[in-house]
Amino acid sequence: MVTPCLEPKLSATSGGTFVIRQANPADAAQWLELVRVNLGDNYPAREIYDPGWVGMQLDPHSGEETWVAEHSGRILSSISFLRSADANNNPVANLGRNLNRDEAYFCGAAEALVCEVTQQAQRLNQMAVVRVPALDSRQQLIYEKMGYVCVGYQPCKHILRSRQGIFFYVRPAEPVIRSRMHLSESLPQISELAGRVLTHLNIPSPISIRDGATGYPLQTELDVQQSTFEDFEVWRAQAGLNNPPGRGFLRLQPQSRPAPHRGAVHAGSLLSGPAEQPDCLRDFLHVRPARQMRAGARLFRHQ
Repeated sequence: MVTPCLEPKLSATSGGTFVIRQANPADAAQWLELVRVNLGDNYPAREIYDPGWVGMQLDPHSGEETWVAEHSGRILSSISFLRSADANNNPVANLGRNLNRDEAYFCGAAEALVCEVTQQAQRLNQMAVVRVPALDSRQQLIYEKMGYVCVGYQPCKHILRSRQGIFFYVRPAEPVIRSRMHLSESLPQISELAGRVLTHLNIPSPISIRDGATGYPLQTELDVQQSTFEDFEVWRAQAGLNNPPGRGFLRLQPQSRPAPHRGAVHAGSLLSGPAEQPDCLRDFLHVRPARQMRAGARLFRHQ
C-alpha cells in the first residue's frame, strides 16, 4: 500500500495544468458523479452508490487509497490502490476503480494520473497490476505508454453498463525475479503465449521442456479422441444406456444406511425431491408435464 500523502502535486501537460492529489471524504459527491458517468446507475455492487460508503473508501486513514486528477476544482480522473483482503506486505500494487471523464483523455489528465500512481508504485518497488476494459482503447494506449504489458484476457469479466471482457496489464518492479520454472509444452498454445508475455516484460524466456503423458504417468481410464458432432451424439446416447436412473453420482452402497428422502410422486413416478446426506444436500428433479403436476402429486417422506 502506498503511504498516505495529502500533499497535492501539479502536473503540467500540453492540455493544461492539473492537480494530482489524494482524495478524501469531502470528494464523495464528485467521485460518485464520476462513477455514474462511467458505470451508469445499475452497477451490481449497489454500495458504490452509497455516499457514506464512498466517504469511507476515500478516507486516507481507512486503509483504502484513491488518487484523483482535478482541474479548476473538478475531478476528471480517479484511480485507487485496492487493499488486499489479507493484512500482508503485498509486493503488488493492485490498481482499480480507474474512472475517467471523456475530457480527461483529450486534455491529458488521465495520462498524468496514471503517470503519478505508476511512479508511486515504482518508489515502493511494487509490481503494478490493472484491469482495463477490452473496448477502451484510450486507456490501453495510456498504460502501454507507461510501460504496462498486456498479460491476459478474460471475456465477460465485469459489467460496465454492459458485460465486457477485460485485459490484464502488468508493469514489473525492478529488479525482476529471473529465476523461474521451466515452461511446459504440454499445451503448446499456453507455452507460446507465456513466452510472448515474458518477452514483453523483458524477462528471458526460460527453458521449455517437452512433457506430456509420457512425462507424467497418470492412472486414468480417460480416453481422449477426436470426433465429429454426430459421433458425439451417438456416444452420448450409448453412455446414457449404461447409466440408468438411480445410478451415477446418486448411487448408494449396498451396506450403507438408507438416507432420509422427501419428495413428490404421481402415478407411481417420482417427480422431485432431495436426497439428504450427512455432509451435504443433493437435489434431483424429474420433470413431468405440467398437466400432471396440476392434477396433484402425493408428497412422501421415507426414512
